[in-house]
Amino acid sequence: MYHRRPMLDPQLERIGVGYARLPDGMLTAALRFENAARRTNNWPVAYPADKQTDVPLYYGAEVPNPIPNRGTGGYPITLQFPPFDKVTGVSANLTDAAGNPVEFFLSDPEHPATSFGQFGVICLIPMQALQAQHAYTANIDASWKGKPGTWTWSFSTGAAQGRSVR
Repeated sequence: MYHRRPMLDPQLERIGVGYARLPDGMLTAALRFENAARRTNNWPVAYPADKQTDVPLYYGAEVPNPIPNRGTGGYPITLQFPPFDKVTGVSANLTDAAGNPVEFFLSDPEHPATSFGQFGVICLIPMQALQAQHAYTANIDASWKGKPGTWTWSFSTGAAQGRSVR
């Protein structure tokens, strides 16, 4: 959820990528994101996107890990606002195609999962891996810059394969 934010910014124009081999042989990477100076009205950004298919099932490794006790879970669902806009009063639900609730960890600007800043991102991380080839619907209520809103969208997962780290 943390590394997704700059990549999904609707003002993103360029990405710079560099990498180097560390003394122990491991690779390290650096990314630079350059945003346009112009403003856009394409906020907020939901991911997975509405009607997206083949969504991964699992949460990948990320530091800091926002899942309690360094746990694992399902693929994170995010709704992203401009990074420094005030987002408050978040409530959310996640359901499968039959309307059954899916339990999740919620992290938002008022209640971040870690000490790492949320920067306008609301994140639902299912407590368990998502089911293969299932449809899900996310619903988020929040106030954005003092104005209440509701955002609802659906997506479906891909086939079960080896554990995904996307």
